Amino acid sequence: MTKLETLKNYFEEAETKIIVLSNDSDKANKTKTVFQFDEETLLGTIVLQTGGIIFDQWIRVYGSGEIDFSQKNKFLLPYGKIIVAEDLAGGLFGIDENNMIFYFAPDTLEWEDMEISYPQLIQRFTEGGENIECFYKYFRWEGWQEDTKDIKHNEGILYIPFLWTEEASAEGLLHKIVPIDEVQKIQLDIVSGLNNIDK
Repeated sequence: MTKLETLKNYFEEAETKIIVLSNDSDKANKTKTVFQFDEETLLGTIVLQTGGIIFDQWIRVYGSGEIDFSQKNKFLLPYGKIIVAEDLAGGLFGIDENNMIFYFAPDTLEWEDMEISYPQLIQRFTEGGENIECFYKYFRWEGWQEDTKDIKHNEGILYIPFLWTEEASAEGLLHKIVPIDEVQKIQLDIVSGLNNIDK
C-alpha cells in the first residue's frame, strides 16, 4: 500500500468531511524540481501526489493540481514563509526552517506560532471537532456551511468590516464570497503598509 493510499484510508475513518483532489503530474514534477520535496514524507506525499485536500469545507491544504502549491507560493512569496495551507477567512499556514507551523491570522495580521509540525497539523485537520470549531469561532457564523457549500476552490470570504479593524465583531460582520487571492492581497497590502510605517 502506498503512502497516499494509507493516507486516504486514514481520512476515510475520520468524521470530518475531507475531499482529496487528483494531482496533475506535470505540476507535481515542476514542484518537485523547484522545492526538492521527499515523497516519503507526509509533506511530499500531499504536495506531490494530491491536487490539494479540503478539510471541513473550510481549510485547503496545497498539492499539485487545482489547489497548487507552486502557484500559491509564487503569489504568496511576500508573506515570507513557505505556505502549505489556507482557510476561507484568508488565514495562512506557513512552515519554517524547523518544519514547524505558523498561522497568519486574518484578525491580527500577524504570524502565530502553533507549536506543531506539519504531520500534527494534518492530524488536527483530520480530527476536526472542537479544536477546529474553537480555532475558527470568531470567523464562522451560524449557517456558514450552507452559505459556502458551493464555494469554488479559488474563492474565499471577505469580511466587512475587515477582521483586523476595531469595528469588526462576530455579530456585525457581513460576508461576501470573492476570489481568495483578493482577500490575501488586501491583507498583504495592509501588512506591507504597516511595515513601511515602522521603518
